[in-house]
Amino acid sequence: INAWTHAILAFELTLPLLAWNRISRPLILAIGVLIWGLVAVLTGLVSFALVMVVANLAFLSPDQMRSLLGVVGYRPAAPAASSTSQG
Repeated sequence: INAWTHAILAFELTLPLLAWNRISRPLILAIGVLIWGLVAVLTGLVSFALVMVVANLAFLSPDQMRSLLGVVGYRPAAPAASSTSQG
Protein backbone atom coordinates (compact mmCIF):
# COMPACT_ATOMS: atom_id res chain seq x y z
CA ILE A 1 0.00 0.00 0.00
CA ASN A 2 2.90 2.33 0.71
CA ALA A 3 4.26 1.95 -2.85
CA TRP A 4 0.76 2.50 -4.28
CA THR A 5 0.39 5.71 -2.27
CA HIS A 6 3.76 6.99 -3.48
CA ALA A 7 2.91 6.11 -7.10
CA ILE A 8 -0.36 8.06 -6.97
CA LEU A 9 1.35 10.99 -5.29
CA ALA A 10 4.14 11.04 -7.90
CA PHE A 11 1.56 10.87 -10.68
CA GLU A 12 -0.52 13.72 -9.27
CA LEU A 13 2.56 15.90 -8.78
CA THR A 14 3.77 15.36 -12.35
CA LEU A 15 0.32 15.54 -13.98
CA PRO A 16 0.19 19.34 -14.31
CA LEU A 17 3.67 19.46 -15.81
CA LEU A 18 3.21 16.62 -18.28
CA ALA A 19 -0.38 17.40 -19.25
CA TRP A 20 0.61 20.77 -20.73
CA ASN A 21 2.98 19.04 -23.15
CA ARG A 22 1.00 17.98 -26.25
CA ILE A 23 3.17 14.93 -26.79
CA SER A 24 2.83 13.48 -23.30
CA ARG A 25 -0.79 14.59 -22.67
CA PRO A 26 -2.56 11.49 -24.09
CA LEU A 27 -0.22 9.15 -22.23
CA ILE A 28 -0.50 10.93 -18.88
CA LEU A 29 -4.30 11.16 -19.14
CA ALA A 30 -4.54 7.47 -20.04
CA ILE A 31 -2.41 6.65 -17.02
CA GLY A 32 -4.73 8.82 -14.93
CA VAL A 33 -7.81 6.91 -16.09
CA LEU A 34 -6.01 3.64 -15.32
CA ILE A 35 -4.93 4.76 -11.85
CA TRP A 36 -8.33 6.12 -10.86
CA GLY A 37 -10.05 3.07 -12.31
CA LEU A 38 -7.86 0.87 -10.14
CA VAL A 39 -8.57 3.07 -7.12
CA ALA A 40 -12.30 2.63 -7.74
CA VAL A 41 -12.01 -1.15 -8.03
CA LEU A 42 -9.52 -1.77 -5.23
CA THR A 43 -10.82 0.64 -2.62
CA GLY A 44 -14.48 1.06 -3.52
CA LEU A 45 -14.14 4.85 -3.79
CA VAL A 46 -16.04 4.91 -7.06
CA SER A 47 -17.49 8.42 -6.84
CA PHE A 48 -14.12 9.89 -5.82
CA ALA A 49 -12.39 8.10 -8.70
CA LEU A 50 -15.00 9.39 -11.18
CA VAL A 51 -14.52 12.95 -9.94
CA MET A 52 -10.77 12.60 -10.40
CA VAL A 53 -11.17 11.26 -13.95
CA VAL A 54 -13.45 14.19 -14.82
CA ALA A 55 -10.92 16.59 -13.27
CA ASN A 56 -8.18 15.08 -15.45
CA LEU A 57 -10.38 15.62 -18.53
CA ALA A 58 -10.07 19.37 -17.92
CA PHE A 59 -6.71 19.14 -19.70
CA LEU A 60 -8.41 18.20 -22.99
CA SER A 61 -9.13 20.82 -25.62
CA PRO A 62 -12.76 21.23 -26.78
CA ASP A 63 -11.94 19.42 -30.05
CA GLN A 64 -10.33 16.52 -28.19
CA MET A 65 -13.33 16.32 -25.87
CA ARG A 66 -15.74 16.26 -28.84
CA SER A 67 -13.80 13.44 -30.48
CA LEU A 68 -13.66 11.51 -27.19
CA LEU A 69 -17.42 11.90 -26.73
CA GLY A 70 -17.93 10.79 -30.34
CA VAL A 71 -15.96 7.60 -29.63
CA VAL A 72 -18.25 6.68 -26.74
CA GLY A 73 -21.33 7.47 -28.84
CA TYR A 74 -22.50 10.69 -27.19
CA ARG A 75 -24.34 13.05 -29.51
CA PRO A 76 -25.40 16.40 -28.00
CA ALA A 77 -28.95 17.48 -28.70
CA ALA A 78 -29.46 20.15 -31.30
CA PRO A 79 -30.20 23.59 -29.85
CA ALA A 80 -33.91 24.34 -29.64
CA ALA A 81 -35.25 26.86 -32.13
CA SER A 82 -36.21 30.16 -30.60
CA SER A 83 -40.00 30.61 -30.42
CA THR A 84 -39.82 34.38 -30.03
CA SER A 85 -40.22 36.42 -33.15
CA GLN A 86 -38.41 39.66 -33.63
CA GLY A 87 -40.06 42.49 -35.39
